[in-house]
Amino acid sequence: MPADARHAGDAGAVNRLGTRLIARLRTGESVQISADIRVVFPASAADSVIAGLRQTLDELGLGE
Repeated sequence: MPADARHAGDAGAVNRLGTRLIARLRTGESVQISADIRVVFPASAADSVIAGLRQTLDELGLGE
């Protein structure tokens, strides 16, 4: 992990914060949230990973 990276030690607390924060922000007129997530996986898994991520975002109501 890079020296300037931050690690969330309690994933449950981060998830609860995200759930509450996103719910409140979504009441706004225009909301833009971005994240920089980098993952390395085999090219052969790309389609499956992308489909799974899209499904998860849709289930959370965050899909396009």
